[in-house]
Amino acid sequence: MRGTAAYRREMVRVITRRALRAIAEGRERADWPENPAMLWGPNHAHVTKPLPMMVHHEDDAAETIVTTVNGKVYSVQNAAHKTLLRMLRENIGLTGTKEGCAEGECGACTVLLDGAAVMACMVPAPRAHGAEIVTVEGLAQNGALHPIQQAFIEEGAVQCGYCTPGFLMSGASLLAEHPDPTPEQIRQSITGNLCRCTGYYTIVRAIEQAARRKNPAG
Repeated sequence: MRGTAAYRREMVRVITRRALRAIAEGRERADWPENPAMLWGPNHAHVTKPLPMMVHHEDDAAETIVTTVNGKVYSVQNAAHKTLLRMLRENIGLTGTKEGCAEGECGACTVLLDGAAVMACMVPAPRAHGAEIVTVEGLAQNGALHPIQQAFIEEGAVQCGYCTPGFLMSGASLLAEHPDPTPEQIRQSITGNLCRCTGYYTIVRAIEQAARRKNPAG
């Protein structure tokens, strides 16, 4: 992503050549993971409840974004030109979701948008209109921590904590998609989340423990 133009051109040549050779030899799917963790949610990232009509959000003051966050309906103004991340933090006051890179690379801002895990820094706030969003504040239910939250505590999977909300959301999404995930699926699920403290070992163990809690017979 941050390579020079010359490097990118060379890599396009190399990768394209490799891909064509793999297709010619019939091994284009040889390294494709079986049943990968996509974090797309129950609807596979398809919109099942489209808006009844087209809505424009061009004027911050005049246009209202109506969205449901953690089960509560919010009517938000002055957010038409913001990202979903900024709207959640600045307009709704849910600061659990963090901004790390603001480029869709670190995963600290991961939330669930209509069931799919997304990086909120890359989503325009108006996309939330008519949608249902779950943030890290919405994982606990009726005063009880989500199994992924409890496992992170018990495994010591939190150090500085900045990346933790994103990992929790990715982990929760994985368990909803794959209640009894394989080690490969666990690692796939957090490839979009970066941590500079833990080395990922305790995080992986926490997700494994959370899976056992949700699926004791697994």
